[in-house]
Amino acid sequence: MIDTDSLKVAVDCRELVRSELGDPASKSAKVWHWLCPFHADGKTPSLAVYADGFKCYGCGEYGDVFTWLQKRHNLTFLEAVQQVRGGALPTSAPAVRPAPAPHLLEPPAETWQTKAVDVMIECMEVLWSGRGKAPGALAELHKRGLSDDTIKAAWLGYQPADGERRGLFVPRGVVIPHWHGRANTMWGLKIWRPLGSDPKYTQVKGSVPALYGADNLAGHDVAVVCEGEFDALLLAQQAGDLAGVVTFGSATSQDIEGWLPYLLPVKRLLVATDNDAAGEKAWQYWHAKTQRVRRLLPPGGAKDITDAWRAGADLRAWLLAGMG
Repeated sequence: MIDTDSLKVAVDCRELVRSELGDPASKSAKVWHWLCPFHADGKTPSLAVYADGFKCYGCGEYGDVFTWLQKRHNLTFLEAVQQVRGGALPTSAPAVRPAPAPHLLEPPAETWQTKAVDVMIECMEVLWSGRGKAPGALAELHKRGLSDDTIKAAWLGYQPADGERRGLFVPRGVVIPHWHGRANTMWGLKIWRPLGSDPKYTQVKGSVPALYGADNLAGHDVAVVCEGEFDALLLAQQAGDLAGVVTFGSATSQDIEGWLPYLLPVKRLLVATDNDAAGEKAWQYWHAKTQRVRRLLPPGGAKDITDAWRAGADLRAWLLAGMG
């Protein structure tokens, strides 16, 4: 009998896809994105590829390395297995400890998730198309230190006006998907409203609060808890190889118990919430929950990580010092 599970582990699906489609349109430590070869689009990198498989959020195609070979080259399953056994395919990257799915929380219904994924893709297209006020939104993200690669890997998008998309009411603003790629689960769509709006943040109805960036914890012994998504994205961009970077989205939104399956394997937690009363309260909350936690104030006396970066702080050196 052929051990197909062992064969799959031996091939990094991302490298296989790169060998056939060229360099990805965007990539992060865990997921790389391409234009999907299985449907006619030509604009949106909706094909998400992980070390152990792929899924297109445009046409719905998904599978493992065998499925890819079957669909791309019109092979039978046995032929795909034999090709992998031949040893000519890209080998797997070093294995990392996978992050388990949360057991104490339930994500939104699958029908809602499907709609939300479509909204995510459409709003990402708007952000990069230049339609409406998207150029201004993109400029604001750049001002926060986020690179194009980071923006694309996080699937950030833009909704130019309050209105419905795919049956969901989406307020105007930058769309921040709470998308967990390893589990193929959409937990929510958070909206960063235009400057001067009150409230500054809101969520699309049906969203469930989640640990943003939970995928980043796999393989790390240290985790940094930031106050907001933009701080988390910026720190992960600058030093994501050093530690997993996550956030609950604000200083007051904490649900440690619901995400213990993700947090328990981490040996040390660094709380890098804002340097203000709310950030201090969040630190006290974490400190009361676990002795593995340490306070990590934003460098240079800045209010938050983004402000520190704007002031010229070396976030990587700051994190390394905090880990010491």
